[in-house]
Amino acid sequence: KDEVVCSLAYNEKKSLVVASKGTHCVVIHLESSGKLNVITEFRTDFASGMDVGQYAADIDPAGGLIATGGEDSSLRLWKFDGKEVTQFKELKRHSSEINGLSFHPSGELIASSSKDKSCRLWDAKTGNCVKQLTFAADAKSGNMVFKGCIFSPCGNFLYTAQTPMRGDSFLTKWEAGGEFTALKTTKLYNKPVCKIVMDQGGNYIGAGFVDGSTGVYEASSLGSRNRTLIHDMPVTGMSFVGQSHLLSTAADYSYFFSSTKSSESLLAKLTKLWFLGL
Repeated sequence: KDEVVCSLAYNEKKSLVVASKGTHCVVIHLESSGKLNVITEFRTDFASGMDVGQYAADIDPAGGLIATGGEDSSLRLWKFDGKEVTQFKELKRHSSEINGLSFHPSGELIASSSKDKSCRLWDAKTGNCVKQLTFAADAKSGNMVFKGCIFSPCGNFLYTAQTPMRGDSFLTKWEAGGEFTALKTTKLYNKPVCKIVMDQGGNYIGAGFVDGSTGVYEASSLGSRNRTLIHDMPVTGMSFVGQSHLLSTAADYSYFFSSTKSSESLLAKLTKLWFLGL
């Protein structure tokens, strides 16, 4: 059946995509021919009742460890041998849904953001929580929650999104290491942000918003590069394809490619991302 894709994580070295949909994650291999080969699908969120959902996932640089999080607030680590996954650890320090996950390029740390207003740093080997971040001074107005986190490819910076239920959303750049000092915070848009992603080169940050628009920002300065109204419903998943294209999915089951260089679309809106109906 059709299910909304809530996150996309790409490992360029292994040509792997980890997609979150419904209560599950799907691991997909991108073959050189361009064919998408589904390797495995496994349940990752175990919340009860109607409020169940897998919202965030990432795969470590070596391609052997997958982190997942969702409505049940547990951060789960899974070992991946190229064919199957086995749960490695279940970490329960968050008190509300997890909406963002990111491995440090070294593979030693994992960042997780949550609706409980915390962003935590974890030791990937031991599962210990080693740091909890609080909101940057410029992003404290309103009832803010963290809504996404990304380590830069160089490992020197962590980026987090902060958003209220209504109103302005913000992006903060942190020094990754030591005390994790907040270096700069900027306003993203006058609407709540849903997702943030970074390109493989660490040059751009993509953001998706509740009104269906997407924006591209300079990672160095946090300056806005473009913002375009693309979807008819909130953005649910995003991923850069190279440095010049941004793929976004939405709650209306559409996906769209847009350019990082201008607000003009490269392809018309399409209906149904290929793996939505798996």
